[in-house]
Amino acid sequence: MLPPVVVDLGPEVGRAQLEIVLDACNEAISSGVCVPHAAPGSEAPRAVALARTVDRDVRVVRIEVRLSGGDEGASFVRELRFARRDPVSERWRSVGLAIATLVGEGEQRAREEDAVVAPAPLAEPAEPAEPPAEAPAAPPPAAEPLEREPAEPLPPPPSREEAPREAREPEVVLEPAEPEPPLDWSHRPLFIGLGALVGSGFDASSWRAGGSLRAGWHFEGGLEILGAAGYALGSTDDPFSVEWLTFDAGVGYRIALSERLNVGASLFVGAQRARFELSAAEASRIEASLSPRFGLSGDVWWRAVPMFGLWASLEASTTGRETRLFVAPGSAPIRSSTAAGALTVGFGFWFR
Repeated sequence: MLPPVVVDLGPEVGRAQLEIVLDACNEAISSGVCVPHAAPGSEAPRAVALARTVDRDVRVVRIEVRLSGGDEGASFVRELRFARRDPVSERWRSVGLAIATLVGEGEQRAREEDAVVAPAPLAEPAEPAEPPAEAPAAPPPAAEPLEREPAEPLPPPPSREEAPREAREPEVVLEPAEPEPPLDWSHRPLFIGLGALVGSGFDASSWRAGGSLRAGWHFEGGLEILGAAGYALGSTDDPFSVEWLTFDAGVGYRIALSERLNVGASLFVGAQRARFELSAAEASRIEASLSPRFGLSGDVWWRAVPMFGLWASLEASTTGRETRLFVAPGSAPIRSSTAAGALTVGFGFWFR
């Protein structure tokens, strides 16, 4: 079995990232295994791969592979650069693939250089045997001796310095073969969502139902700016109907729990227009009121795919005052609740 390839990522890289690099290296390497720098064992490695991140965001990684054995001291260097949208796990996987590629290309290059520098030895010509002694005889007639053409000397084997440039420095393409590109779960700041809402109505015994349109801008640091518009109809047993139209703006903060899921909380202020229609036996009366409102909300976003997903919001608000409706002369007015709550569930889109 071939000696291992030792992978050293430095003390700043965690165990999870090291496992990703080793899995990718072992998947791509043609023979042998990739082991961590601190792995026990007395066998000398065939290569040592040093990978260091240039920045804290793992945007640039410098890889150096040093071969051992017959090509002592030979090293190969490559620098990987990643885009901000590349997932961190895929960046470390690319590091493992690049290490395996560098080891394979470096060993192939060393074999090609050895084949050029050390050609097969030439066979030495055998010395001619002495002819046997002949009995003295009358000398033959003199003949002109045959002249042999001198053999051309064989060219000396090329030295390491005289080896062709193509053999000494083969062009090495160090692009690792990567699988299908993963989904891009990078940050998308603009959110637009549409949802259905249910909540408390005019008073504690009634409810409202309607829809909500929400938009927000989410900064990478966590801060977000929100805007929303909503419309709802009330349900009540009293002889009147009510509808609400609201406009809100707010500011909040979000926390990412994973690439797909994040939660947020916000404070908002806005305006609420309430329209009341009172029905009586002889006539109907319509009244409207405009009130400021403020409150707080918490929501959760879940992206099914990078651009589309679901969201839900729970809010509590107040107008700071109650509304009184006089349904009939001489009867007590109907009083509204000063606080309201609503739950909204819907779908949304995320844009860059």
